[in-house]
Amino acid sequence: MSSTHTPHGGIPGISRWRVRLVYALFAAILGGHLVCIAARKDVWPFSRYAMYSDVNLRQHYSELRLYGVTEGAGDEVVLVRPYQPLSPVVTRASLDVAQARGADALRKVLGDTLVSYETRRARRRHDGAPIHAVRLYRVSWPIDPWARNAKTLGDRELLMEVSGHDSAEPHAGTAKERH
Repeated sequence: MSSTHTPHGGIPGISRWRVRLVYALFAAILGGHLVCIAARKDVWPFSRYAMYSDVNLRQHYSELRLYGVTEGAGDEVVLVRPYQPLSPVVTRASLDVAQARGADALRKVLGDTLVSYETRRARRRHDGAPIHAVRLYRVSWPIDPWARNAKTLGDRELLMEVSGHDSAEPHAGTAKERH
């Protein structure tokens, strides 16, 4: 059994400058992380990755949801599902932005949603029920860590309704329903 002696204690065939280069890179990466941690700065690639480290202490979850109002007995309210070409996530985000911009912007988004829904239904791009109005609700429910209330809706607060026949009717947020 022959033994190959390496003066730097490394792998045979690797020069001393390469070993020092690897050690220097390791020291730079480790040092960068330590400096960013000490300074509490997020500088890529040395960030603390705090994205998922915050604890959410909210007791309720709420979001904006659209419902379509059908013609007929009691104006049955159905969830407007065919959001296409936008995904439900994009639709919710646009509702949040429109609400932040004010009632006129929100009224326009709801009106456009109603026209788009009915146009797509008329062209048979979805099989949803015909609707004559769109309602915007803030839906909220308590957060349960075991998700026992995942299938329940909780409270609905009517924020605005847009009809195909007239202008939007903003609501003061007093109409609350429990489902």
